Amino acid sequence: MGLKSWRARISNRLHVVLVVLVSSVIVLAVSRPVAVPPISGALVNHRSAPDNQRVSFEVVLRPRNEGKLLASAWLRGSQPPGPYLTPLQFAQQYAPSPDAVDLVKDYFQVRGLATGALWSGGLVVPVTGSVAQASKALGVGFDVAKLSGGRRVVVADSYPTIPNSLRAIIAGVTGLFANGYFPVTPKGLSIRGPSSCAALRRENAPGQGYSPSVVSRYYHLARFDRARTVTVGIAEFAAVGASRSSPLERSVADYAHCLGVGVHLQVRPVNGGSTNTARVHLVEAALDIETLLAYAPGVHLLVYTASSGNADALYLRMVSEDQASILLTTWGSCEADTPSQQLRIEQLAFAEATLQGQTVVAASGDDGSSDCLANGGGDGLAVDNPASQPMVTAVGGEQFDGPLGKRTRALVFNSATYAGASGGGVSKVFAEPPYQHDVYRAIKTQVARLCPLRSGCRLVPDLAMIAVGARIDAPHSGWTSVGGTSLAASVFAAGLADLESRIGERLGLVNPWLYSLATGGRAFRPVVRGGNDYRHLHPERFRAGGDYSLATGLGTPNFGVLLASLRQHLMVPVLPQHWVRTRFTLHLREVFDAT
Repeated sequence: MGLKSWRARISNRLHVVLVVLVSSVIVLAVSRPVAVPPISGALVNHRSAPDNQRVSFEVVLRPRNEGKLLASAWLRGSQPPGPYLTPLQFAQQYAPSPDAVDLVKDYFQVRGLATGALWSGGLVVPVTGSVAQASKALGVGFDVAKLSGGRRVVVADSYPTIPNSLRAIIAGVTGLFANGYFPVTPKGLSIRGPSSCAALRRENAPGQGYSPSVVSRYYHLARFDRARTVTVGIAEFAAVGASRSSPLERSVADYAHCLGVGVHLQVRPVNGGSTNTARVHLVEAALDIETLLAYAPGVHLLVYTASSGNADALYLRMVSEDQASILLTTWGSCEADTPSQQLRIEQLAFAEATLQGQTVVAASGDDGSSDCLANGGGDGLAVDNPASQPMVTAVGGEQFDGPLGKRTRALVFNSATYAGASGGGVSKVFAEPPYQHDVYRAIKTQVARLCPLRSGCRLVPDLAMIAVGARIDAPHSGWTSVGGTSLAASVFAAGLADLESRIGERLGLVNPWLYSLATGGRAFRPVVRGGNDYRHLHPERFRAGGDYSLATGLGTPNFGVLLASLRQHLMVPVLPQHWVRTRFTLHLREVFDAT
């Protein structure tokens, strides 16, 4: 993935966390406000905000029946592609009642803040006002900080306090930075080296790189076979669309010209967009965009851009607009350091995406089995969020020790050259999803001592794609070799766009379908060599082998077989939408942080 986040360490604190298991999904609710970690290096020159400074944020509402929403999402995700809900239909079925919405709006309006129209889907209320008004309403203080790109923003100094009278209605508050995360630079994502447009079209060696045509043949991707236009939404925390003459836009145009493909790209700023022009952020955006152009020519791209603290608002906007059928994020945070309020908001967003037929794809991270390590979060075993969310397809990485061909077998991505390894392991937050039941049983002896939940834990990743040897035209650098699970996730998203174009239907949550093909078929080729213990901290954690591993998931997909299977899958009728009653299991955990 290449890009990570800050860690939410809370020193010498004891919290009681209520963990509710709803249809194999864990929902967290922290018992009291949590202090915000020190402001990230993405911000400079912060100071107290004056009372009259304007501030805006989003209040995320709980669905009318959260259990019904999650159960319905699982039911729909387990069925073939077909009719899905629109945001309006989603709102009609799951948005809180008008009386509940009025209670929330009244609370803020009485304190002098203005509330806007509900976002499509009915779960988000935008709120604006002064720092003094917001501070009184949310129980937080505010700083003014200047982003590295020069833009000044208001930053909350703690997580908002939700009034007792509204806790049954409000899931969380986002858009205040304190409730978002700060992606930081990757660990050697790119390698500058001599290259050219001509080389891009012919390379096929570990030391040189792998051309899109070579990689497409290896994974059986039908790059140029387009039956219909597909739109992919990309989450970026870089200054995309700043101007047509910006370094990023020039790089994308030059790359597309080299391959002879068109560029259909629109930028959707969220809460003012991003002004981050740091080279590493621009390289990440170039990698995502150029990879999709290379592997899914003709794809339409909607790039949603925001400052890094507005991550949840960005995901909510991607889902509520429902303009893209595939949503890609190559950014993330260590799950253990991600605040529970953020995990809950994202879970709601991805459940809505599932019901609307949107496929969410995330990179599994580049820190191997110790995802928190890069940001000082400790060297324990950990996975990345949102890849660990059960309604997200987590893509790990694989590499090769020779040219790509029919008989080439992959290794686990674990590279000193690219300074990273395939993220993978066991979620400590989300329960085992139904689609992982068989693989969980197969490796239960390996993961039993790592899982704190009686019902089993979500395993990461789901599959693996190439994570080395991509040549891109990078802003400020020219032709550059890049790697990481950002590349892997982008290639997989392009493959899904190819499939969707061929069958003419949104795919929705693909995980249940993918896992149904894992046994006894040709859809996946397991990776059998290597491991993802990048720092040599946890010997034998986690090694490749078997039909599923915690380094590369199900292994290498064959998109030709996936297409044939998908066409058969479409012949199965879609059941009518209804709620299946599920059992609710409550877990009470005490979380200590004695550091």
